Amino acid sequence: MTLPSLLGDFWGAILAYVFFYPVLMSMIWMVGGIVFYFRYERKPHRNVAQPPARDDYPLVAVLVPCFNEEAHAEETIEALMELKYPNFEIIAINDGSKDRTGELLNELAERFPRLRVVHQIENQGKAVGLNTAALLTRAEILVGIDGDARLDPYSLELAGPAF
Repeated sequence: MTLPSLLGDFWGAILAYVFFYPVLMSMIWMVGGIVFYFRYERKPHRNVAQPPARDDYPLVAVLVPCFNEEAHAEETIEALMELKYPNFEIIAINDGSKDRTGELLNELAERFPRLRVVHQIENQGKAVGLNTAALLTRAEILVGIDGDARLDPYSLELAGPAF
């Protein structure tokens, strides 16, 4: 018995595995895709743009820490006021900004009754600002976004069932 004849069976098994494994797995994936289509995708989809109505709407607090966000704060707060969720409040945290962010947030609080503004004397960081706002709200659900972010009008309603 020679060494090449002993290795022949081993290399034959390796080559069979390298060839047949991808073929077998691709067949399994195709069958799985077909089963998924017939089980889930064939049914007509509901309109995701308008979530179904709920029985209860727990209070949600949207926390917006702002540090030198003069350029974006107004746009962010106005976008948050367009949320379709009926029971929410917005708490904007001025984290010791050096620009006009604090003044701008006070002006926005006069325009929008759902907005509360918290002023910190010096910059203590985003985490401290979020913790401060979390202590000031009675909301069951807290949502934290940046001072230059926008939410989809239905985002709170879509995320609500997860809680």
